[in-house]
Amino acid sequence: MLFSHKIESLNPIGFISNQTEKLSQDSLIDLLKKADQTAQRLFYKEYFGKMMGIAMRYTADKDDAHAVINTAFYKVFKSILSYKNQGSFDGWVAVIVKRTALDHCRKSKFQFRELDTVPETSHQSSNQALNNLAVEDIYACIQQLPAASRTVFNMFAIEGYKHDEIAEELNISVGTSKWHVSNARKILQNLINELK
Repeated sequence: MLFSHKIESLNPIGFISNQTEKLSQDSLIDLLKKADQTAQRLFYKEYFGKMMGIAMRYTADKDDAHAVINTAFYKVFKSILSYKNQGSFDGWVAVIVKRTALDHCRKSKFQFRELDTVPETSHQSSNQALNNLAVEDIYACIQQLPAASRTVFNMFAIEGYKHDEIAEELNISVGTSKWHVSNARKILQNLINELK
């Protein structure tokens, strides 16, 4: 993947000139490892949109999502030397954003309702309705979920965590994880019905 950006430099007379450079992802990573500020700005510009979707799923509004992105990108810059150019760089960044979003959720004041059982419900109609919505509408509905249910729902339905993994990650019971997914689905079904 090639990135293009403009580097503003002073010529001998003091005027700013724009020079366009092409960077491969490997070159960008190498410059990030040297704490190059131009590369950091390029990274932010290139990855902000890609990672904002992750942050938005876990937060209640854009301000919180921006805070998650800023913290996550700071972590990327601080830990870039640990990236060994193996595996997907985008995936490595996404993991940092997810972890930062989960940290944000843990620091929030919401409480998990501890339950051991969850009622069985049919989710086929809510899944069908979700398929007919635009991505922006889905994100808007997810953001309206209570914080605890939103977090668990994202981990389960979008990130693909299993209930036992969610329970371990968030220090809750498996039953609580299942209840929050069920609760989120009920609320989403009502929100989707309102959009029809």
